[in-house]
Amino acid sequence: MNSQEIQSNKELEMAFEFVYRTNRNVYLTGRAGTGKTTFLNRLRKECPKRMVIVAPTGVAAINAGGVTIHSMFQLPFSPFFPESAGLHNNPLNAIRYRKQKIRLLKSIDLLVIDEISMVRADILDAVDSLLRRYRNHNLVFGGVQVLMIGDVHQLPPVVKEDEWKMLRFYYNNMYFFSSKAFANASPVVIELQQIFRQSDLDFILLLEKIRTNGMDANTMQLLNQRYNKHFNPSAHPGYIILTTHNSQSAEINDKRLDELAGDEFTFDAEVKGDFPEYNFPTFKSLALKPGAQVMFVKNDLAPEKRYYNGKIGKVVHIEDDTIVVQCPEDDDTIDVGLATWSNVRFTLNEATKEIEEEEIGSYTQYPLKLAWAITIHKSQGLTFDKVVVDAAQAFAHGQVYVALSRCRTLDGLVLSSAIGYGSVITDHNVVDFNKKSEDYIPDDRELEVSKTQFRNDILAQLFSFEDMLNRIIHLRRLAVDAGLSVTSALVPDTEHTAEFINKNIIDVASKFRRQLEALFSLAGNEEGERQLKERVQAAAAYFKEKLATIFDYTAYTDFDSDNHSEEQELKELAEDLQKMTVIARTCFDALLKDFDVFALLRIRSDADLDFRFVSRREHAVRKDSKISSVIEYPELYNILKAWRDDLADNSNMERYRVMPNKALEEMANMLPTTLEELKKVKGLGKKKIEFFGTELLKIIAKYCIDHDLKTVEFPTDEPVPKASKKKKGVSAEVSLEMLRDGYSVAKIALERNLTEGTIAGHLLKYVESGEITVLQLLPREKLDRIATALVDYKFTSLKEAKDYLGNDIEFHEIRWVMVAMQKELE
Repeated sequence: MNSQEIQSNKELEMAFEFVYRTNRNVYLTGRAGTGKTTFLNRLRKECPKRMVIVAPTGVAAINAGGVTIHSMFQLPFSPFFPESAGLHNNPLNAIRYRKQKIRLLKSIDLLVIDEISMVRADILDAVDSLLRRYRNHNLVFGGVQVLMIGDVHQLPPVVKEDEWKMLRFYYNNMYFFSSKAFANASPVVIELQQIFRQSDLDFILLLEKIRTNGMDANTMQLLNQRYNKHFNPSAHPGYIILTTHNSQSAEINDKRLDELAGDEFTFDAEVKGDFPEYNFPTFKSLALKPGAQVMFVKNDLAPEKRYYNGKIGKVVHIEDDTIVVQCPEDDDTIDVGLATWSNVRFTLNEATKEIEEEEIGSYTQYPLKLAWAITIHKSQGLTFDKVVVDAAQAFAHGQVYVALSRCRTLDGLVLSSAIGYGSVITDHNVVDFNKKSEDYIPDDRELEVSKTQFRNDILAQLFSFEDMLNRIIHLRRLAVDAGLSVTSALVPDTEHTAEFINKNIIDVASKFRRQLEALFSLAGNEEGERQLKERVQAAAAYFKEKLATIFDYTAYTDFDSDNHSEEQELKELAEDLQKMTVIARTCFDALLKDFDVFALLRIRSDADLDFRFVSRREHAVRKDSKISSVIEYPELYNILKAWRDDLADNSNMERYRVMPNKALEEMANMLPTTLEELKKVKGLGKKKIEFFGTELLKIIAKYCIDHDLKTVEFPTDEPVPKASKKKKGVSAEVSLEMLRDGYSVAKIALERNLTEGTIAGHLLKYVESGEITVLQLLPREKLDRIATALVDYKFTSLKEAKDYLGNDIEFHEIRWVMVAMQKELE
């Protein structure tokens, strides 16, 4: 089957258009041999959307050219309960993606899930939950378009009994269509009708009746004409036996190989990098003899296409590194060489913004496996000319249908056990789902409506700025609540920007979107499309200009705060706001150059990936900023703040504990150059002047001299020397002050982002000097317990004391008591 056949097939072409030109989720199904795999290959070559392909098993993933769902999303192998998605015990909370993986997830336009019939409902919900977390929480699959390929009449998902006992409270069954995500995705259902594998109409109708639980007496009679209990595959070369269990096929293959005369040759695979054993496409150690029936397990990449995955042949000669195979339908033999399979992972190319496959491991082996028998499960997706089926031990829905549909013709099929009504296991959940799916089968009109709606949605989203408004409102509230922790200019600057957004962007956009709705209704003809383009481009030019003001606000405004966590939140909001602005302006610029609405998806995604926050406040002050009205010398303010920030970072202290922003602003206004002038600055106490006074005066004096602001005498000495008392480190002094303010050791460590051990070391100095007592650090009961043990047992080491006292006593608590006891003895 080639791409020309696909394009002449109505359902396949409709599926391609839905995937290519809309954002609708799609469930592509169809009987065995209808071209689902070939469609996926076309999609990989022709669809411009950034695509990731996943499958439920390693073999299926390798065949589809993708990766497993579990490896792509790093899913745990435990069940996922949808009710836990927002709770602390959600197992997905333990998943931590690297930055590169997050950028990859954000870049995906299309997620293809092959062999969807084997994907469990909870797995699909887990994928939905993770994509929402890293993309858009309000949209199913985080806004990623999802294409699901498979046939529910084939192999079902695997769930252990103990897992089902828990999951049954959340799901009606374990099929993917029982998931919350599938219900929310509302996919269009496209069922492929034309069968390329079989051409025998009677056989096609027979298979369809088995597939849809429509077995009747005539079907049974026709099928059982192929029953031959005396059939001996050994006497009929080229037949492959399909079994229900691995042990059956292994036993048959081993027995038949042992029966062959001649030497046995063993070929060992070469494994490089990361290629898990459960993904091996054939045995790592391949044992063969001349006369062995084999199956090719890979398509021939050579131009001659001498073999394909599933082709049956017989080994006729083995010599050195060459295995010669004769296939019944070929005149010439095939010299089989080594083949290589790649284990890949998807990565985002930072330069091209394309999703690429990166090989992380490889497996090299002859593309053959013994094939007198294989399991029905491993036959899925393969086609054979001659098949022997034993359905007597079928244990799961779809097994008989998969087995029978592997064969091209009814004449090539042999049943080793008769088929009865009980042999074909049909799941009523599948039957019910298929009936409901008929309501979701689209026609040509729905396709055209979906294309138009997709275009309209892109434009409507582009001119929606509510998220921008929410960010600035949140920023304003934080700035007001921060009070003196932030610069005096932040609140007025933010309020001014919020007013600007409301008046010049939100109000105008609201009116324009109403115009868009009217234009959408007129579009569809040449004049309507011309008007739409004209108005959209005019709006793009307007908003691009207005958004420059928002960009300047985020780039030039000082979002620093004395409080680290507060500052972090302010800067995150500012970064979000700037990113929204940059993405929107990039899209508007593209529309003005080339009115290609569908290209905006890629442009928007690229802009998101390229975004880096820009801060220009070191270079200049915005013209409309209020900072110049509250700070007379903003350049000096920035110099003082940089000095304060470096000191805080080096000392592992919150900035407000070194020096509050208000004090920096006052110094930038008052220009104190003497000790007496410095004492008048609010927020500078005796301790801060003692520690930092000289350095501050030097900074201010240099600034005044450089800018010829006032005549000053450059300071050289400490303003308040203290000879009577040894000066302690600044960091230890802060810990002591916080203890006296009522903070516990744990709280001090948390506030200062230090370990409890470091804080304990600070306070140990003051226990030793007598400035604090151990009772200020420990309750009486704990103090007595430690002291008694130290006196009674005369420990030879601190560890020995700790081991005796137990886990509820810390090393530093023992040190405090030991130092206090030593001080008493002195």
